[in-house]
Amino acid sequence: VPPEVIGHQERRDLALIEPAGEVPQRPFASMGFVDRLGPETVMAEIHEEGGVGRIRHPTYDVDLALAQKGEGPGLLDYALDHPNVVISLDAKGVNFGTLVCDEAGACDMSNVQGLEEDLVVRPFGRKGEFISTRQFDQGALQFHLGMQPVEIVELLGRGPDPDGDGVENEITVGQLSLLSIFITTLERPIQLQPNGKARNGEHLFDEIGCADCHVPMLKTQSRTLGLAFPEIGHDPSANVYYSMNLSKKPTGFDRSGSGLRVPMFADLKRHDMGEALAESTGSDLASMFTTARLWGVADSAPYLHDGRALTISAAILLHGGEAEASAAAFDNLSDTDIEAVLAFLNTLRNPSKVGRDLD
Repeated sequence: VPPEVIGHQERRDLALIEPAGEVPQRPFASMGFVDRLGPETVMAEIHEEGGVGRIRHPTYDVDLALAQKGEGPGLLDYALDHPNVVISLDAKGVNFGTLVCDEAGACDMSNVQGLEEDLVVRPFGRKGEFISTRQFDQGALQFHLGMQPVEIVELLGRGPDPDGDGVENEITVGQLSLLSIFITTLERPIQLQPNGKARNGEHLFDEIGCADCHVPMLKTQSRTLGLAFPEIGHDPSANVYYSMNLSKKPTGFDRSGSGLRVPMFADLKRHDMGEALAESTGSDLASMFTTARLWGVADSAPYLHDGRALTISAAILLHGGEAEASAAAFDNLSDTDIEAVLAFLNTLRNPSKVGRDLD
């Protein structure tokens, strides 16, 4: 196409084309593991030091729960122990607002930002609804595949065949546990070696404010991720049935002290994205969305929660609300600088071969 007939938007896009029942307590019981090995042996057998990864939407850092009961008191506990003191809710360099409690134990949550009042970070789902891939899959299996997990139908007391299709126990607790292990042991996204143009684009990405929410790097307190059942949001260390060391392959995250460096380009926080992107649900969260993780973004079109943006630049320009100023700053860049930002984002790739260790 002759350059004189390519509009401003198209030139930006072309830059990227180029280079009530009781929930079962034993997660593997329905797969026969307990019967074969015995409950004491099961925990010894399934506790391994393998590496893991999650493509595009991980919860690698189980220590992000601000109300955690794990390593020392959480910030909610601290606020209760220090009445009338305004507590800044900070985790991994991300601020979630402030909290203050009185002597009676009543807490003012009006300035809590980006998460629910229980102060548990929920990285999964476009609204930040789920604490883990397991919770996400419980809904996805029903909505997309019409398959009901046993742990959900038993919890709701709906019997073994709630959809009446003649198939009982469609997804057992053990099967969902194994699905969680499979998902969390996939290779993680990568970043290609940036050239000078991409490095300049990364600088501009930060300069115009994109990195305020798409935080390039989060650091964990631990190298180990534990999968749990039943899951307790404020205590990720409870009921762990499988643990993995994320510094080992296939993920191989860089170590940082006792933890890891996770380059997900997100803050795991919910933000107001403006009326243009708001859903027509009438919910208070209609315009609120959890920051999209940008690792692997070059390989994950179409973009935004409903796939309305076919290119990265189109997605950026649709940002409103809290991100409106950054979108405007991107739009005001020169064509050369826009191409540099897109060149940087084009280095954020998904792995070319996923699950190669399963061959």
